[in-house]
Amino acid sequence: MSRLGIVCGTLVILGLLSEFWLVAKLGKRSNDVAENLRAAKLKSEQALVEFDKAAAELKTAEVSLAAKKLGWGYEFELGPGNPAPVQNQGGKLFVTGLGSSAKALEPRKTTDDAGQEKMVATPMHVFADNGQGKVVYTGEFRLGIGPNELGEQTCVLYPTWNVSPEEMASWNFNNGVRIRTQIPPGGRAEIDSLNQTIQRSNEQMSQLATRIADQQLLKVDADQALLSRRNELLGDAKGADVAERPEFKVGLLRAIEDTEEERNALQVAVDAIRRAIQRAIADRSKLVDSVKKAASDLKPVTNISTATP
Repeated sequence: MSRLGIVCGTLVILGLLSEFWLVAKLGKRSNDVAENLRAAKLKSEQALVEFDKAAAELKTAEVSLAAKKLGWGYEFELGPGNPAPVQNQGGKLFVTGLGSSAKALEPRKTTDDAGQEKMVATPMHVFADNGQGKVVYTGEFRLGIGPNELGEQTCVLYPTWNVSPEEMASWNFNNGVRIRTQIPPGGRAEIDSLNQTIQRSNEQMSQLATRIADQQLLKVDADQALLSRRNELLGDAKGADVAERPEFKVGLLRAIEDTEEERNALQVAVDAIRRAIQRAIADRSKLVDSVKKAASDLKPVTNISTATP
């Protein structure tokens, strides 16, 4: 065999070996691609299932959110600031960042029982962020619609219930405020009931304070009367100095004691006099008896006169 044949044969063998190697490599690569394709297809199918599940959960959540938002009206959120967007001044809330530019705050016309048209303000329900991830309901307020109350980006809110100083002091709007134009009827009825309970409690506390004040006045009068009775019984250094009425100064108890001592002394003196009289009577009786005896012991002497009358 010629040298050229050997070279060609060698090249053919090398080509065949290369072909076998490339076929094996391509087969392995094809298997890897097919395996990856099957895994990707499986993941895609799982992702579609998860997507459908997430879409269904999203739909349920949207329905639930819509149901929960039902009856809450428009919502306005005012973030925290320095100064705070809501300032409390004697129970009135001065709001910055919300005003007539919001269509929901436009007063609406209505007709009263007399047939007169009047403007009615939108009720405003204020919620304050407590800074701990929770929102606290402050209460229902009436929107002021006067020229100096409702501006384009400002408004004034008036509470619709009697706010106590203690409740007012607990308001904190520094962490942000959320304002709604409605709350669900059930919640509002419960809040109205609580407000009525608070109002009755405040009235009862006011009446109790009045009764306590009256009782304190009565106690002052009773203490004064007690002091007068005490002075009457035990004496009063500032009392009138009347000789015939020593009880004014020394008191009834001391005056009675002094009178009883005088009576006892008098009784002792009277008893002594009585005993002396009894002794004198006894002595007199003895003396009379002795005189009688002496008279009876003496014989009588009779003198007969012979003289002529």
